[in-house]
Amino acid sequence: MEFRVDRQLAFLAVVNIAVLAAGGVLVGASFLDIYNLQSMAGQVPELGLLALGVMLAMISGNGGIDLSGIALANLSGGVAYFVLRDTVSPDDALR
Repeated sequence: MEFRVDRQLAFLAVVNIAVLAAGGVLVGASFLDIYNLQSMAGQVPELGLLALGVMLAMISGNGGIDLSGIALANLSGGVAYFVLRDTVSPDDALR
């Protein structure tokens, strides 16, 4: 069985490693700290889901970009703010 490497996947892996190395060199050891990596990993899924939504709109439509997914993400952030502002007290938020 022959093992073939996808060129695009290899390129993306190299770019990711280069970005991590550049961050480690420019910022220092705190960039590669486990807490910082966990923080970044917690923020990435939302962006990935938005990218998948826009991708599906692009490939299923007439080639256009549907920006309503981004507008819905912005709206959900605003709604979450208003709901949490009215339901969670500041004392509970600090626990």
